[in-house]
Amino acid sequence: MKYISSYKVKIINEFKTVNQTVRIYQRAVKYIIDVSLEEYENIKSLSSMQSMNYIEQLIHSTSARKAKYHSFDKKFYKMPSYLRRNAIISANAIVKSYKSQLQHWQINGGIGKKPKLNRNQLPMPCLYKGNMFSLNDDGTCSIKIFKDNDWKWITVKLRASDLAYITKRFDINSSSAPVIQKINHRYYLRFVFQNKVELPQTSDAICAVDLGINHDAVCSIISGDGTVKARKFINFAKDKDYLNRLRKQIREAQSRGNRHPNKLWRLHNNRNRQLSIQIAREITVFAVEHRCDCIVFEHLDLKGVKSNQKITLWRKREVQRITESLAHKNGLRLARVCAWNTSRLAYDGSGEVKRNKDNYSLCTFSNGKQYNCDLSASYNIGARYFIRDIMNGLSSKIKSQVEAKVPELGKRTTCTLNSLINLNAVLQ
Repeated sequence: MKYISSYKVKIINEFKTVNQTVRIYQRAVKYIIDVSLEEYENIKSLSSMQSMNYIEQLIHSTSARKAKYHSFDKKFYKMPSYLRRNAIISANAIVKSYKSQLQHWQINGGIGKKPKLNRNQLPMPCLYKGNMFSLNDDGTCSIKIFKDNDWKWITVKLRASDLAYITKRFDINSSSAPVIQKINHRYYLRFVFQNKVELPQTSDAICAVDLGINHDAVCSIISGDGTVKARKFINFAKDKDYLNRLRKQIREAQSRGNRHPNKLWRLHNNRNRQLSIQIAREITVFAVEHRCDCIVFEHLDLKGVKSNQKITLWRKREVQRITESLAHKNGLRLARVCAWNTSRLAYDGSGEVKRNKDNYSLCTFSNGKQYNCDLSASYNIGARYFIRDIMNGLSSKIKSQVEAKVPELGKRTTCTLNSLINLNAVLQ
């Protein structure tokens, strides 16, 4: 399986020169947008490469050809050819997207606001290898930028930690051309890598994950017949205590009149992200150890959530995003199921559970059995994944017969691990 990943490398001590180059590129794109808009009837049926060549002949003069829009060469004197072509491709894409939106708006009878062409989209340049970018052996790179009223090659220092990370995990020579990226008044080079991973042997085991409040994550390895093969509780209590102390300090600072304690929020967000990375890593390692085919999460929605609960949900979404990236690197898939009633219903099908007031992580089933609530929820999450997979493969006739024997299968929000076991018993 092929997967694509990216990594950004910080550019050190060259902000002003890189910023000037980026502004020239953006002004060039803005100029070419007007040209592409005027020549749209001639380029709308052409491919990306053909339209790029057509526009380049209109704006760039040579010894054998005089450009129709000759002011481009005067405004952007000696602009590198690959950078000019990259600007043409970006401008053509913006114009074609605008025309496509306008056409759909007209077809639908002009419902809603009429699309507008935004000429100030602030695109970032791509530094093509050889013409605009080259990597040196001493941990530096050379890029061509506009400096002292001319296009010059300069040497840019890269952080040793960034280079060590890339060389350890990727082949930098096989990466695509880097793109300049601006984040928080800093410029980076964004490299994109394409790698291959071997998919695991066909397995019916999945790793069902419940991201709870009592524990950071509870993982269960479940097979298609409903067998629970392994379980794991992931909890970083020390990090959560530190986050709680930071939130208390933020509340105290806000009560004293400081509505935006930026330093405290920065510490909180950085630690929150680091905690998400640790949780995602533990989940992925556990799934790889048991040769799982897929990692299953709940689908999280922020609608109707109180503000004091959103921070926890933001971390859960970040955990899912990082886990998805790590899973793809290891040849695993990621899926999501409906989150309704996964914690409320007991995994054995006995009905709704009653939470323990003294210990919220424990619950009591209607038959009197005490169990860990997050663990029961992880069973239901894994069961809903298999139920969805099995039911989608059945014909309408067989599906109605199965739902008559197992009524809770008719509504996905009422499915539990017991429903999966009964489904397999009916199909046998």
